[in-house]
Amino acid sequence: KQWYQRRVRASWMIYILTMHQRLPANDAGGMIITAKEFGVTSPPGSPLYTLLASVTAHLLRFQNTAWRINLLSATFGSLTNVMVYLNVKRLVDNDAAGALTAGLTGFSVLFWNWNVQGHLYSLNNLLISALMYVTWRFVTAKKEEELVFEGKLAALIAGLAFSTHHSTIFTSLPLMLWILFTLHREEILSSSLFLHLTLHLLLGLLPYLQLPLSSYYFSPRVTAGDYTFEPFNDILSHLTADFALIGRYVISGISLEGITDNVSEFYRGTSDHYTIIVWILLLVGLFGALWKDPNRESEVASIYTVMFGFYLIMFGCYLADPVADDDRYWLQPGLILLTLAGCGLGQFFNELTARLEGYGFTKGVVFMKYFLLSFAVLTTAFQAQRNYRICDHSKDDSLFHLSRHVIDSLPKRSIVLTMGKDNTASLQYHTIGEDHRTDVMVMGLKDMATMRAFYTRIRPVYYPEVKFPGFYQPGKQPKEPKYQYNLATFLEWNYDKFPVFVCSFLPNNEDSLEGLYELWRYGPCHKIVRIADNNDPVEYLQSVPKMNLDDINLPDLMYLKPNTTEYKNYDVMMSSVMNTAQWLVQRSVNLKSETERRPYFTAAVELLESHRNTILEQEDNLPQILINHLGTLEFELARFTSSLFAAESNPDLKTSYEKKTLEFWQSYVDKQDGEYGDKVAKWKNILDILEEKGSKP
Repeated sequence: KQWYQRRVRASWMIYILTMHQRLPANDAGGMIITAKEFGVTSPPGSPLYTLLASVTAHLLRFQNTAWRINLLSATFGSLTNVMVYLNVKRLVDNDAAGALTAGLTGFSVLFWNWNVQGHLYSLNNLLISALMYVTWRFVTAKKEEELVFEGKLAALIAGLAFSTHHSTIFTSLPLMLWILFTLHREEILSSSLFLHLTLHLLLGLLPYLQLPLSSYYFSPRVTAGDYTFEPFNDILSHLTADFALIGRYVISGISLEGITDNVSEFYRGTSDHYTIIVWILLLVGLFGALWKDPNRESEVASIYTVMFGFYLIMFGCYLADPVADDDRYWLQPGLILLTLAGCGLGQFFNELTARLEGYGFTKGVVFMKYFLLSFAVLTTAFQAQRNYRICDHSKDDSLFHLSRHVIDSLPKRSIVLTMGKDNTASLQYHTIGEDHRTDVMVMGLKDMATMRAFYTRIRPVYYPEVKFPGFYQPGKQPKEPKYQYNLATFLEWNYDKFPVFVCSFLPNNEDSLEGLYELWRYGPCHKIVRIADNNDPVEYLQSVPKMNLDDINLPDLMYLKPNTTEYKNYDVMMSSVMNTAQWLVQRSVNLKSETERRPYFTAAVELLESHRNTILEQEDNLPQILINHLGTLEFELARFTSSLFAAESNPDLKTSYEKKTLEFWQSYVDKQDGEYGDKVAKWKNILDILEEKGSKP
């Protein structure tokens, strides 16, 4: 008891030290503001986590909203480590094996990253590990009353897990079927007991009542549905939103080839997180479970194996290709995998100590026990030290400061249009999560187009002065003009009353602005400007607040994968400067004289020079960024072109830029081939022409 109490305190403190202190850099921001507003998350919803996070956000009165909910996830992560320890210890009766498994789990990059941000997956992991623990208790139960109690407890936890994330059905369903089979085999199952098990399962689904309660009594600004008209039907449709897709993918995807692909995708997606030792121990654990003389421990390990395989087959078919790019979906099978690996380690050492005892080597037995315990402690410490830098998000506040800059730079009573949940949530966190700049109205175009709750609950309460002539429909001509409007119509009604900005991108088929409005750079965003007003871009940029990148803690890109949100945040911050310079250069192309063009290039160079230190600090990371974000390549062209026009005012600057840029491009082109080869060759050709023409490109 003291051992795992100390362990949970230690892992909890490490999680607190490394957790996000503010807004996490992914869709956790949406979870946080949804909890703050007591809203509804995307189908099929996660009401249990929303309830717990909402209580935490309003009950704790210190620190910011994101910190409180991040702390909740850190707590769930620490408790998960305890459950993993107990699972392995009970199965193989080996404390050291349990401790090592808990350490490998809690301090792996996969679990550590999700345990330090306000997201549902930490609670999801806790419930799955609790379900695995109840499995052991059910198997080892000796009395009929104990079997019935553990069966009801498993049904309750399965319901709670489903109320957290729908994917848990793929791990809990095989277990529940096996429990029913066991109760039937022991001649305990009856219609009355089956009804009780069903009621306990439904009791675990009670958090779904949060959906209509949210709509009736709270009118949240962040929600994925309105349940005030037909609550039961709406909850049912929200609950089953994904399962029609799941059924179709599973039916079409189950095959020997598909199963093999899922297993290989799982290995590819988790190979960075687990060493070869873990995979060897997993095989040892599976061997002990499937080929050893049947006993209670091997029965439990066999159930875990079935849960693991069923998840890979069913959920892998559902997610198909996207699963390889999102490691969160490997958390559940990862828990089972590590537990089986820990069992394999325990079985190996138990067998070894039994042989030593048989030969009379008592001192050898004592030595092996201390050796395994020391090995567990040192391995856990090594893994924690190795992954600490990757998983330390305590200073990763780049998204918070980036979105705060955007909010603070906007004029009063601005309308901000966004696309994508992450973009919307990062801005809404300030206006809703922390009640900062509440005059700024952040609206998701997708919500305006499809969500009934936006028109029935959100718009009348929070945006009464904004005109919404129907449902938003992108394109020049909406299909039903009486009930739908495009962006041009929206601006016709609201442009003169509110400054309107776009802080992401517009739908591909939104072409209603052509000839009427333009998107002008506004830091990371764009301001919608009416063409008829004949604004001067240079004068306009002088009125745009400058972004001070030096105030933002940039992540260490050497330890981040290119597809992570933190990595992309850096690109957004750099692009806010780079693309503005590029935009200035592009606008000057159609101007006839160099006198007309010069103010644009001068403004571009001044903008780049104002952020020179920040850009140079990240010089070593620049090539990798350009490889992964080709939009940034255009900045290098703009910067080089701008430097040529600055020759008269600053010859040293021109020489420095020319040399640096051309050397960079030459080294970059030499390394590229394949997908980027043609694009790089095009830029290289342009640069060759610029170099030949000198300062008059």
